[in-house]
Amino acid sequence: MGNIQQKVLTESSSKGPSASMPVWRAKAEAKCRFFAWTLLHKKILTANNLIKRHWPNDLICKLCSNELETPTHLCKDCDFTKQAWAFLKQWLGLTVIDNIGINGSLHSYWRRCRTKIDKSQRKTFDGVMIYFWWNIWKERNRRTFENKSLQPKEVAFLCKEDVEQYQAATRSY
Repeated sequence: MGNIQQKVLTESSSKGPSASMPVWRAKAEAKCRFFAWTLLHKKILTANNLIKRHWPNDLICKLCSNELETPTHLCKDCDFTKQAWAFLKQWLGLTVIDNIGINGSLHSYWRRCRTKIDKSQRKTFDGVMIYFWWNIWKERNRRTFENKSLQPKEVAFLCKEDVEQYQAATRSY
């Protein structure tokens, strides 16, 4: 248990992203942008944050059942998440970011990916990332509260649908 508690303290003591992170300009719904802002500040209620509130919970990731559930693990390092992200990148033609290393924080990974995206497409890419994290969070909650689960490909498809629906809803005619 000591090792898990140390991970909790390490994960939660890291500083959040700078105010310059383009969450608020991303092409995504406001509720999803707010979620992303909360996620990037490591304040979503994953197991490591629930421990600090003395709320009883399972410490292990609901998606992979292998690691301590932290915001970074859930949305970047989890094997389930990696599989879903691979499907989404393939479908949306984001192979340009295939060689980006995933080490480091969620924020730094996003930053490195953005540098590979054409400047005119970055707000759209930011929206893709935000919808991806949103759908990973929804899958975690589906498993936690509804005792139901989807496969990585299905979660990636829901994300792709969210991106396409947002684009259709905000398209100028």
